[in-house]
Amino acid sequence: MVILTESPGKVYELSYLECTCPKVKCGLRNHPQQCECSRQSILYILSQLEPDSQFEVRIENTILRGSDRCTFRITRNKRSIKNIEYDNSIEYN
Repeated sequence: MVILTESPGKVYELSYLECTCPKVKCGLRNHPQQCECSRQSILYILSQLEPDSQFEVRIENTILRGSDRCTFRITRNKRSIKNIEYDNSIEYN
């Protein structure tokens, strides 16, 4: 696995030097659409590790599409948290 940072804290490139999909490795799948599963897996893992951030994961190229590696572009954005002023005269439950 190779991780290249384009913009620290914002945009990353994640590359695998071989296809890591178990269904592809054992010959059950060979269609490039299968790579969407990997994209969703990366998105899920990142959202669990950084719940205060929003991520966009885009497939740049994959071995199933003819490339020599699978590359995903990851954009990370912090969620904005708005300051909320509370009225002390109201009881909040």
